[in-house]
Amino acid sequence: MTQPPRPHTHDRDGRRRARPGPLAITAIVTALALAGCAAEGAEPPRTPTATSAVGTPIPEPTPGPTQSAKPERPAAMDDASVEGAIAAATYFISLYPYVYNTGDLTEWEALSHPECVFCASVSTEVKEMVSSGHRLEGAGVTISSSSGAEVDPGKWFSAELIAAQAEYVEIDSSGNRLEVAPGSSLRITFAIVRETDAWKIREVSPAERDV
Repeated sequence: MTQPPRPHTHDRDGRRRARPGPLAITAIVTALALAGCAAEGAEPPRTPTATSAVGTPIPEPTPGPTQSAKPERPAAMDDASVEGAIAAATYFISLYPYVYNTGDLTEWEALSHPECVFCASVSTEVKEMVSSGHRLEGAGVTISSSSGAEVDPGKWFSAELIAAQAEYVEIDSSGNRLEVAPGSSLRITFAIVRETDAWKIREVSPAERDV
């Protein structure tokens, strides 16, 4: 399967270096490490395939940074239930384009388990982009279906989202548009833990879907 092209940034000496892009590309970079991170017995259930919405083209940006609105935390996350776990997974993925656009990792890192490789790789990538003055525009995620299960009562949960990610473009510190990556259809599985009345994302495994 052809993967989306990777946006590029520049080192201090001006050389271009490849940067992993959102979701599908980041999943490739962390796949081997994630394979060792799954909790025992926490394999999310599979559900029938649903048709995902297709990402719309990104318009030419207006001068100056375009800031994404911060996603609203769903009230269902207060519940220690399957519905709460699905809400936590949905909220976490809704933060994905937001953190790449704004550099604000507060909520992302609050939800990330210390041993979540995917979560940490996103945090590292965002911090590198901020330090270089870059940001992403686009990459919005639309969820078409969701499911979940309670693996270990009150402790371990699984969730699965069928989603579409819109195409995105990396903007450099001068406002120049770098390479545009196309949208994709994704199946995203999660292992989620409930610790001290709070949700922690233990593992995220995005995979591209044929549509």
